Amino acid sequence: MSQLTTNYGLYSVPVAWTLAMLPHWYAIRLLSKNGVPGGFDNTNPRNQADFVKTKLSAEQFGRFQRAEAAQANGFDGLPLFAAAVGIASVARVPASTVNTCAGLYLASRVVFNLLYINTTDIKKSGLRSLTWLFGIINLLTLFVKAGQQVNSLIL
Repeated sequence: MSQLTTNYGLYSVPVAWTLAMLPHWYAIRLLSKNGVPGGFDNTNPRNQADFVKTKLSAEQFGRFQRAEAAQANGFDGLPLFAAAVGIASVARVPASTVNTCAGLYLASRVVFNLLYINTTDIKKSGLRSLTWLFGIINLLTLFVKAGQQVNSLIL
């Protein structure tokens, strides 16, 4: 079966989860790479920034914070992504459309994570927002296509 006939939408949900986790794994690696005593404190992970602030350089701490924020943003969008591909799949939106929109969203998440972690210039940070918007537009497209498909079956 080809990309045009096989719906990979539901298979892409674990990929989206992994892309949401990657920045966190990077942040943990950043701590161990920079010799933070104790590394990542899994007993109190939400207060990790307080713990490592004095143990990293300002640049490293900024990168750590941005990586954790990129992870949070990825998980914020994960339910919308799962709903979009799930609803589009159930509504029988053509597999090529589901695959394309899901793939473009996943690609936007890769670029978004890289931009979020590495961008420190306020003038360049708008590119990150545009990348996020591009991904969201692909998800909204799936909802619209699902609505159109359902309406065509009902009417």
